[in-house]
Amino acid sequence: MKQIFKTEMKRAMRGNGMALSILIGILIGTAHVIQEIIPAYRANLTNFYNEFPILSPHSAVETWMAGSPSNLEGFIFFLILPILASLPFGTSYFEDCKEGVIKNIYMRTKREDYLKAKYAAAFLSGGNCSSCSIDFQFNVQSGSSAKLSTAFNNGR
Repeated sequence: MKQIFKTEMKRAMRGNGMALSILIGILIGTAHVIQEIIPAYRANLTNFYNEFPILSPHSAVETWMAGSPSNLEGFIFFLILPILASLPFGTSYFEDCKEGVIKNIYMRTKREDYLKAKYAAAFLSGGNCSSCSIDFQFNVQSGSSAKLSTAFNNGR
């Protein structure tokens, strides 16, 4: 079972679907950075909040793609998240059946072991590519939040 799992994980992580899914997620994250984070960063650099003390500066929590339901990019990301998760390795079982590879695998190993390894590889690859774009966007968000707090502490 270990060898089957290793082989399936290699197939899942090196596939074109994985690269495409990560690319789509990072493009949505980049669009969010351009639409939400950069304007929030610029707004926090002004002294607008000193003039109106009832308003609070933008924080990482309210501008994060997964934390705010009001932004379009977060809505689109979570709308297509099931597609992004199944894109890397969701159709591999059907491809194996179509190509006839599955007959050879079933002769060498148990069917149950193969299906468990296939399921685990599909689950892990889907979770990996889904979290990649959220991690990318969160890292960019954290970097800009650090700059924001430094700017406020310096009085800019």
